[in-house]
Amino acid sequence: MYFDGPTWIAVTYAAWFVTMAYFVVSMFTARRIAQREAAPRRLLDIALIWGGYLLIFFQASPQAAWNAAYFVSPAWRHPLGVVGAALALAGLAFTCWSRAVLGQYWSGTVALKADHKLIQSGPYRFVRHPLYTGLMTATLGTALSVGLWRTLAGAGLLWIAFLSRAHREDALLSGQFGEQFTAYQSRSGRLLPRFR
Repeated sequence: MYFDGPTWIAVTYAAWFVTMAYFVVSMFTARRIAQREAAPRRLLDIALIWGGYLLIFFQASPQAAWNAAYFVSPAWRHPLGVVGAALALAGLAFTCWSRAVLGQYWSGTVALKADHKLIQSGPYRFVRHPLYTGLMTATLGTALSVGLWRTLAGAGLLWIAFLSRAHREDALLSGQFGEQFTAYQSRSGRLLPRFR
């Protein structure tokens, strides 16, 4: 992992560690999966997500070009790093809140749980996929905080995965909940609140 450098990088990675620990502990309270996507689709998700996180958190070769800083001017390093850390912390806090509200219906894959309920409280009142909103904000913030090309590439892979999953989850929930989901969809945004 990349912990060398300014304090804001260490704070960013520490927040990721706490978030990961929370997800690992809370996964034991989740209901069993009743329906999930086909294996090929899940394998592509796994490749994108693991690839993205590996690029963000691990540097196999410090001298590689992808470990170079993308900041044009060193004067931008500190302000963008601090802003990035703040974005990462805000995104991870929002992610944890969303995970707590989703409770036993959370899944690491695009799936329906046993006796699945359509959650419409907390952040889900305004956004259908706030977990992805939080994670996308956190990965962008981390890329700014760390400031290396590989972190930008990792954030890009994760954004592709999360955007795709949000679309597919909408389709799955629509098939399961029908008119209830259609009504929910009309008053909520996929990743950002719907403004009228």
